[in-house]
Amino acid sequence: MDTIKNLIEEVKDLNSSIKHFSESIGQGWYYITHPLDLALILWNEAVRYSFYVCLMIFVTGTIVYLIGYKKGAKWARVSVFSYVAIQIFNMVCR
Repeated sequence: MDTIKNLIEEVKDLNSSIKHFSESIGQGWYYITHPLDLALILWNEAVRYSFYVCLMIFVTGTIVYLIGYKKGAKWARVSVFSYVAIQIFNMVCR
């Protein structure tokens, strides 16, 4: 009796694994056939994390400039302008 219960549980686990696998394949196929949706998701994630990335580049550039490497100031300026450009482009595209 225990072996039948174990077999039933294993079949249920296998069924849920196959369902998850087929859903994942279906979602992957959807994004392959609809690249604009994938690009929109990637752009939204880039906008979401742009502040933190640009802030880290700014802080690193400032520290490097204070140490004596002159191109650190360029990194800091570029990060600020990049963040502003990303935000402006995001506002215009909505």
